[in-house]
Amino acid sequence: MIYSRTHAPINLFHDIIPIGQILNRLIHDLEMCQDIIWRFNTILVSIIGKIISFYACFMENRETIYAAPVIILVAILLLLYFISAGRDLYRLNGLQDLQ
Repeated sequence: MIYSRTHAPINLFHDIIPIGQILNRLIHDLEMCQDIIWRFNTILVSIIGKIISFYACFMENRETIYAAPVIILVAILLLLYFISAGRDLYRLNGLQDLQ
């Protein structure tokens, strides 16, 4: 991305578009990349923590293996519910910003 912007022909790109607009676009793109990496890291740490917790519970008490699928199913159902609720809240927040 940065390479293609900096090596664009001068008369076709840099003369038409102000440097501030180019920098704002690059900063926005880099912030989006950082946000994606941060979210991926958070999800990965959360999943690894859950796996370790289930393993520790299983090693302490073997009967927890029977409860694990139920707990995972409930967690998935809650996740789906809160994702849809989050979308609605995000939409309402966007409407509030317009007013």
